[in-house]
Amino acid sequence: MKLSAVVFWGAALCFSAAEAEDCKPLKMLASIPLKTNDDLTRLYVPVEIAGKPTHMILDTGASSTVITKKIADDDGLLLTDAPIKLYGLTGRYTDKKATAPLKLGRIAFDNVQFMVDPQEWDSADVAGLLGANVLSLFDVSIDPANKKLDILSQEHCPHNVIYWPAAGYSEIPIERMDGHALTIEVKLDGKPILAQIDTGAPNSTIFINTAVKNYGVKPGDAETPKHGILNGDENLTTYSHTFKTLDFDGVAVNNPQLRLIPDKISEPLTYIPTGSRIGQKLDGAKPEMLIGMNILRHMHLYIAYKENAIYFTPASPPPAK
Repeated sequence: MKLSAVVFWGAALCFSAAEAEDCKPLKMLASIPLKTNDDLTRLYVPVEIAGKPTHMILDTGASSTVITKKIADDDGLLLTDAPIKLYGLTGRYTDKKATAPLKLGRIAFDNVQFMVDPQEWDSADVAGLLGANVLSLFDVSIDPANKKLDILSQEHCPHNVIYWPAAGYSEIPIERMDGHALTIEVKLDGKPILAQIDTGAPNSTIFINTAVKNYGVKPGDAETPKHGILNGDENLTTYSHTFKTLDFDGVAVNNPQLRLIPDKISEPLTYIPTGSRIGQKLDGAKPEMLIGMNILRHMHLYIAYKENAIYFTPASPPPAK
């Protein structure tokens, strides 16, 4: 995505002595190097599933952690019926689950419930998605520029979380509308819209019907050309449109390019959309936009799930050699 500017006007870094005395400092539980693609729109986390090393996509937009059926079969995992259906953007779903040990850096889980995706994946090297049911047990620092994922304890001083060099930061309250999804209100071309922070989405997206109804976009014209198809489905055409501004507390993005996609999730039921997989049913308002890695790669994120807050600074510079 071409960004003419990503501007931060967030708060200065200052905390009272009394606040620091009454609570615990940050505690690092694991610092994990990430594998990425060339443009930093895919973040892969090294993990162990049932004792075997592999990688998973870091996906704050997935309500559940997901493995492929191939991984489940290769590891001899027992598949059972899940209490939910896990939908993808095309409307296809899985309702099977499996349980296995998971190791994430120095953090080990004896039994994690994975949803099992029956579809074939493009890369045999990727075991699935590391989703919010695991991530939300901790604080999570995501630094795409330095290819690093830090896992921290949630027991610490509130708000005092920016531990890397930064002139300022933006703190944004989040709603976890399905218990996990990171949903915030942003302004797109000056109009409020609910958006989901989704590290599992390479592109930032908006539903076609929302873009047409609220922003007067005309799919297929010169300003909104056809982009491709959604997740390999020839019947689901997508488009591309460059909006003027995207603003959310303390962060301004000029000329954000969004991919317009059909809403295939809300047709059967009202669910939360993500760049990858979604889970529980949502009553009422739902996100109509995803802020994906084409924008998030320019930032350093700290997700404080217990505080229901997310913090942004500009991307951290690489350490001096």
